[in-house]
This record gives sequence, structure tokens and C-alpha cells, in this order.
Amino acid sequence: NLVSNYMTPARTCNISAVIFFLEVLAQCRVDLAGLPNQLDVTVNTMLMAATIATWMSGALLWFVGTFKFTHFVRYLSEPVKLGMQVSLGYFLFATGFSISTGISWLSFTTLGEFGIYFELATLPKWTLTTACAGFIFFALNKWGWPYTIPVFVGVGVGIFHIILVVGGFSIEEAKDSGWLYPPPAGEAGGGYNPFAFIGRSYSI
Repeated sequence: NLVSNYMTPARTCNISAVIFFLEVLAQCRVDLAGLPNQLDVTVNTMLMAATIATWMSGALLWFVGTFKFTHFVRYLSEPVKLGMQVSLGYFLFATGFSISTGISWLSFTTLGEFGIYFELATLPKWTLTTACAGFIFFALNKWGWPYTIPVFVGVGVGIFHIILVVGGFSIEEAKDSGWLYPPPAGEAGGGYNPFAFIGRSYSI
């Protein structure tokens, strides 16, 4: 099965898709701030984007495997393959840093602006994110346990709350310091209703 040779890249695409959808979620929160039913719009936008991406990925894998198009990959020159990998890596790192620190280097105009990532208020955020991403990557490749990511997220949330309790910090203080994103704008305490899309227009 030629497609099976590409399972590791497919898992990498899944990780990159998660990072992409986090950015979509954050952007929806910014663009729709203050509008009614904003939480519903944000969640449904992410779900729709994830669904479409899943369909497209499945169709692409079926198409490549059925028509044996994986053979064409070998005809790509090494510089082209390297360029594709570097450009994807650059996008993933830029997006990851933007999510974890709230600062995107894509808008930088000089190299000196990168110094903001090494300030005390910013440095721990991206170093912790990088360490966690590295741990997940090596854990998935070493053990392949299907519950690695759920357990990692659960343990991470637990450790975060332990630090808050031990340090005497509140959730609001964590939000103000940039360790947590603020909740979406809109009706406070409304929560997400999975049936709220019925009979509703999401045009903006």
C-alpha cells in the first residue's frame, strides 16, 4: 500500500491542522468581537473548517493511493522538497509563536524586533510551548499510544491549576498575564449549544 508509506507525514499534517485551526479560532474571536452569538459562530466556523479539511485530506489520500501518484514524488528535485519543508516549517513556527505569545513575527520589519521574544514576559511562553511540542512529537514517534495527546492535555491542565493554587494566582491574573486567552465576546455564561445552528443565519 503506497499510501501507508505516507502515514507519518499525514500525522504531521494533522498536527499542523490543529495549529491552523487554533489560529482560525483566535482570528474569529478578534473579527467577531462584540457581535451577538459570537461563541456559536466561532465554534461552528472551526468545526466547518475542520470538516472540510478532513474531507479534502481523505479525498487526496484516496486519489493518490488509487492512481499511484506517489511515484511522482521521487521526480521532485531535492531543492524543491527542501524548499517545501522549510516553507511549511516556517509557517508552523510563526503560527505557533503567534498563538503562544500573542506576537507574530510575520509583521516584523527588522531583525531587532525579534528581541521581544527574549523579554521576561514573553520568553517562558514560547519556550514552554516548544518543549511541550517536542515532547508530544517524540512521544508519538516512540510509543504511538493513541491516548498520548489526551493524557498530555489533561496532565498539562492539572499542572497549570496546581501552579495557580500553589502560587496563589487567580484565573483572571493568568489571563491578564497572557497565559490564557480571554473568553470570546458575546453573551457571558451562555455556553455552546450544539443545536443553536438550527434556523440561524451566520452571515456577517
